[in-house]
Amino acid sequence: MKALARANDVRLAGARFKDELRAMTGKEGRLLLAAWLDEGFSEGIGSLRLDETLRAIRGMGSVKSSRLVVRSGILPGRLRTRLRDLTALERARLAMGLRRWPT
Repeated sequence: MKALARANDVRLAGARFKDELRAMTGKEGRLLLAAWLDEGFSEGIGSLRLDETLRAIRGMGSVKSSRLVVRSGILPGRLRTRLRDLTALERARLAMGLRRWPT
């Protein structure tokens, strides 16, 4: 029963973070995600998939998120990767790409 409660807490933390991103403007959401990528994140946020998280940002659909990932020097196949599984270099490049992304 403890495992189910823990898994539910992780899912809820991820859902709250995506709701928080959706509530912000596109630029605010990109900057928040970039900050989380730089300083690390909790287990709930780490379990989110990269493409789902990027699409939660206002104005960022599947095409723009793919372009961002490619322009950040990350292979397109890594879009389905969980945030916790990105390497430190990939997280740094993605954070820089999020900050530089045109409005």
